[in-house]
Amino acid sequence: AFHRLVVEGHGAELRRQDPRKEAAYFPTRGDIASYIVPRVRPGDVVMTMGAGDVTTIGAELVRALQVRASGGV
Repeated sequence: AFHRLVVEGHGAELRRQDPRKEAAYFPTRGDIASYIVPRVRPGDVVMTMGAGDVTTIGAELVRALQVRASGGV
């Protein structure tokens, strides 16, 4: 199963607390979908949390997954 915590800035601290955890830092919002979309499989749950405009990431991921499902780039 794929269990990866996507964080902005605190990856090293998370790995220090529990080396089994994986963390990734994304300097731009566009990097998030580029990273997640190829890794998501049917039945996976993707959860986003944060402040500010993070509420738009879910819709961006859905659109990118729909493009992938339709055979688009």
